[in-house]
Amino acid sequence: PYKSSGWRLFLRGCERLQALCIGAVQKLKSNSGAENVGSVQKPSLTSIPLSFRGVPIGVPKQRAALESLCLETAKRKEYCHDINPDQDKQLVGVQFGNIHVPLLDTRVGADGAVNFVKGYGTNDELIQLASLLTEKFGEPKKELSTVHTRIGTSYEKLTFSWIDERGNVLVVETRSVSVDSGSFMFASAAEIGKKTGEAAAVREASKGKL
Repeated sequence: PYKSSGWRLFLRGCERLQALCIGAVQKLKSNSGAENVGSVQKPSLTSIPLSFRGVPIGVPKQRAALESLCLETAKRKEYCHDINPDQDKQLVGVQFGNIHVPLLDTRVGADGAVNFVKGYGTNDELIQLASLLTEKFGEPKKELSTVHTRIGTSYEKLTFSWIDERGNVLVVETRSVSVDSGSFMFASAAEIGKKTGEAAAVREASKGKL
């Protein structure tokens, strides 16, 4: 119901952000509180590689590790052989911190790298998750912005974001799905580049139709 989405919020300036952060030698200073209302901020650089339940993000040959994680709750082993969106895998989920995450929104590259993981929760659950992730990855960049429903009602939205030295990103957002719920998202540097390239291609195609 909102005019903004996690991807739209994140993809603005993604190319410049990735170039800035990969190979950085100095950790960016993190904000102590939510500030710069309505602006898009750079995620906080963490020296700890981002990972989902111990499975590193953006690192090749991780399909087997993800399948093993999937088998914790899968009813049949074949559900976990190929993590792609389909009806069967809606039944497969794992515990991530304080949130139960279906592996439906998970993408694995041809090289076996886990490139994308997304999960959903209530606003309170996501704030708690952000606190747990802060203990693991350090202080995030925090943003307080305003979102609007279709009928014009305004709500405050919290965004917590981290980026590691490989350019992989973790974003936790309240009120990104509905008034009461939001999401978290891991995205590898390869996934970010893919989305940025797709957005650029759509933009160029649109220019030709002006």
